[in-house]
Amino acid sequence: LPRRPHRPSVLLALVLLVGTAPVAAQQPSAPRYQVVTERNVMVPMADGTRLAVDIYRPDAPGRFPALVERTPYDKTKSSEIQVGAHTYFAERGYVFLVQDTRGRFASEGKFYPFLDDDWLANRDGYDTVAWIAQQPWCNGRVGMTGSSHGAIVQSVAALHRPPHLAAIWPDVGPTNIYEHEAREGGAMQMQMFGAIFMHAFEAQEAYATPGALSRLRSLNSVTVRAGAPRIVKRVAYDLRPSIPPNQALEPTCKSLCSGRAPALERGSWRAFGTAREQTWTNFSGSSRGN
Repeated sequence: LPRRPHRPSVLLALVLLVGTAPVAAQQPSAPRYQVVTERNVMVPMADGTRLAVDIYRPDAPGRFPALVERTPYDKTKSSEIQVGAHTYFAERGYVFLVQDTRGRFASEGKFYPFLDDDWLANRDGYDTVAWIAQQPWCNGRVGMTGSSHGAIVQSVAALHRPPHLAAIWPDVGPTNIYEHEAREGGAMQMQMFGAIFMHAFEAQEAYATPGALSRLRSLNSVTVRAGAPRIVKRVAYDLRPSIPPNQALEPTCKSLCSGRAPALERGSWRAFGTAREQTWTNFSGSSRGN
């Protein structure tokens, strides 16, 4: 059975509903609406690439605040879907959207992790928030949520200050990819090897290339470790010069503390230790900005 959404998600929803003014103690809410589902709605980005989004909204007239999770991990199995957040919030007066990021699953384009989603020419997070705010079922207030890569895309979207972005909740996601995702203290993060290998099975290119999946399945841990130097070069070295130096951590923190996008940060002592360090750094940077 779906678990109730994490309390931080509920707090994010309260910010969307009433803004940043003090909120009185809330009693547990009850479902009020039936849910209408629209699947694989293709949302155009500025360059014409279309990204697929599933929409869960109240079956009622009117305009509602919206929450969006942008994920490369399959929008039908995302972290928020697994805990039932989509139905929980739609039943209570929010539109909940889950989007496949560029080049993943039902979305068009090529997938360049960390680089092609608001770091370089494309502004997919910004464009997505703008599209949501223009829909007839949205009241113009949009929040973002998600974990890991789904947290990273929130932070870089906030960097560009979408005018309709009301709040974000980055969950265990760094904002400086080179220093706190691919590497930490100069050392390569070994978890990156497993992540790259695992997500290769989901790549559109793997399904489109004859024999690619069977070759991936034939790999074992020894083969993966043997290929590690090439992965290290791509993730840890080629990545660094591609990121404009003014788009590292500090400008992101200043954006997060903007009145337009209050942020609720969450890290973990167990999973993604780099994200734990980044959570503290983001908080201190935002505090200085305020």
